[in-house]
Formats: sequence, structure tokens, C-alpha cells
Amino acid sequence: MEQMNISPKKEIILDFEDWPITPAAQKLKPCVFLDGSYYSCLLGPDREKGILGKGTSPFDAVLDWENQLYNRLATVGKDDEVAIYASNVLNFNERE
Repeated sequence: MEQMNISPKKEIILDFEDWPITPAAQKLKPCVFLDGSYYSCLLGPDREKGILGKGTSPFDAVLDWENQLYNRLATVGKDDEVAIYASNVLNFNERE
């Protein structure tokens, strides 16, 4: 899966292992970056095809991204490369 290229000047480097967030973000490690006056969290090639969360802090952006991730996984289509990738990494197909 292709990941959007973020300017190093805008990218926020997070240690996902230290954050009190769910295993989904720890496994997928979405990109967090400063986006104007707010923060964005993105997994995927761009804002349209990717899974995007926004917030007033990096943590809020990751939390919103997780909500967007689960909403997207609930309606994953056969052509949704990002959601299929996330589902495979998270082993959703193997859950009961």
C-alpha cells in the first residue's frame, strides 16, 4: 500500500509504543502531520483514498483516525486498497 509523502517539516514523529492508544494505531503507524492550524493523521496515498483523522493535537488526530478506521472497515469494498491493507494487518478476517 502506498503512503502519502509528507514534508519532513510538517511530519510529527510519534512513538506509538509509548502512547496510550489502541493496537490498531500501534500496528498500522499512520502518519501524523501539522496541517494548517490542526493536525492530521493519515494512512494511505492521499486524503481522498486514505483513512484520515483530524484534531487539535496529535493525540486527538490519532483518536479521530481510529474512529475513521473502524467506520471504514465496517464498509470495506473490494476496491478499497487502504481498508483491505488495514484489515489484513489487523487480522480482521481471522476474528470471530
